[in-house]
Amino acid sequence: MVPSSGATAGYEQLGSRLRTPVCNEVAVAGGPGVGITDGVGNAAGAVAAASGFVGQKFRIDTTIFTVVNGVGAIAMDQNGPAVATATFDMATGGFVFVGAAINSQIYFYDYLTAAVTDGIGDAKGIVPGTKFLPGQMFSIGTELFTVQATGTPVGMLTNSATATTMNFNTTTGEYEFVNVPWATKIYFYPAQPVMGIVEYELSAINDELVYCFDTQFAYHYIAGAWTRLGTGLWTGSDKQFFWGQSYRGTAANNSLIFITNNSSTDNVRYWDGAAWTTFTPRYTTAVPADRIKGCRVILSFKNRLLFFNTYESEKPILKG
Repeated sequence: MVPSSGATAGYEQLGSRLRTPVCNEVAVAGGPGVGITDGVGNAAGAVAAASGFVGQKFRIDTTIFTVVNGVGAIAMDQNGPAVATATFDMATGGFVFVGAAINSQIYFYDYLTAAVTDGIGDAKGIVPGTKFLPGQMFSIGTELFTVQATGTPVGMLTNSATATTMNFNTTTGEYEFVNVPWATKIYFYPAQPVMGIVEYELSAINDELVYCFDTQFAYHYIAGAWTRLGTGLWTGSDKQFFWGQSYRGTAANNSLIFITNNSSTDNVRYWDGAAWTTFTPRYTTAVPADRIKGCRVILSFKNRLLFFNTYESEKPILKG
């Protein structure tokens, strides 16, 4: 982990590894009942609505809440002491908590904003995703930190000569650094298997963008390194490989890439160059509609986009 010579020698390999920027924790504004839970642990408010909320997180005291896929006020996944109600609406950015820790600040982790260590080289936050294990890494400039064991939290191995704190919690994904390079981006290396490499066909010549997927995230190669593409979060196993197909959108000039990982939970999604959008097309005129929830393979053929080995959600059968 220590370079043989020079300031950057030996670190070029980091650019070939799949990595994602992390984010710092940000206190939700609004005071009691909004950004701080009230005397019975309730709060309701909103964070700035933006695309790609899936996978972003909140924290109240020791409970972590993760935004999951869905429409309307969807219950968030919880990690920690149970809360009676914890919902989030991706369309509005609205959140509701009932029965959380009382009089506690609510923190939001916005993975659209990359974390940077502060002016004295300190930082703390939560990494994206849900899979935390030994062997994962962080980089801050030319300093490397490797998760060496499970723990809540556990100190990491490092080549840093100055860091006094370098902890990672393998239960919640929380990290903390003290006295590391200041005003420097923090990158996290999930160390998950590569589950797909696809081409996004945009140009008229054979010079296409290449996207890569592990079990949780999408990545693209930019500025000499792989980094996370959007804030999409997938939940598949290391047996669910990704498949991609470029195709047009609702207008002829819309260039999209459709992605599936053979999961009915993660659904089919498409990337439009800016954000990941869940795609569950209806295949009947019934109300509620019968929809395709996922598939194994996507192909284009004679002006049609075809889904193979589909997962389907049929309307409920009403019994008298």
